[in-house]
Amino acid sequence: MRKTLMALLLMFSGLTIPVSGWAECYRITTTNNTPSSAYYTEPGKGTAAHWDGATDPAGSVGNLPTVVNINNSTFQPNGTLMASGTVNFLTSGAQAYSADQILFRCTASEAGKLYEYYATNGDSIYAGNVDVGAASGLPFTYQTYANGMALRATNLATGEYYSVTGRPVC
Repeated sequence: MRKTLMALLLMFSGLTIPVSGWAECYRITTTNNTPSSAYYTEPGKGTAAHWDGATDPAGSVGNLPTVVNINNSTFQPNGTLMASGTVNFLTSGAQAYSADQILFRCTASEAGKLYEYYATNGDSIYAGNVDVGAASGLPFTYQTYANGMALRATNLATGEYYSVTGRPVC
């Protein structure tokens, strides 16, 4: 009986708590020419296609340097940039996006309330789960397979570092 009451209380709480943090946006995967539809796509203003976003097999394979010379901390102190590369998000998801592809359509009331959100692969201990740099003054620096080498990814447009929890950026 007690478990049933608790379950009913939790269910009622979930139904009555407002979710003002949710944006009123709709995922666009096909074109829709009905102006009254939440999924309306204005003709000539972009393309639409099915998309999955970034999955574990997707990413930067082949875009970043694959050979890095690791010496010792005398010659390469913590924080030394040993290699760099760039990854284009249009081609690094589960499938490529067109530069004019519509991903979401939001209501006008969402203007000024939308954020860019990005994160590392936080479920992998070698791709963004373990922050090894915070203690040495290099926050958002993550463990890799190579001992003594860490990874820190930067959004070049904003200067923000990618993180395991994701960081909303206006």
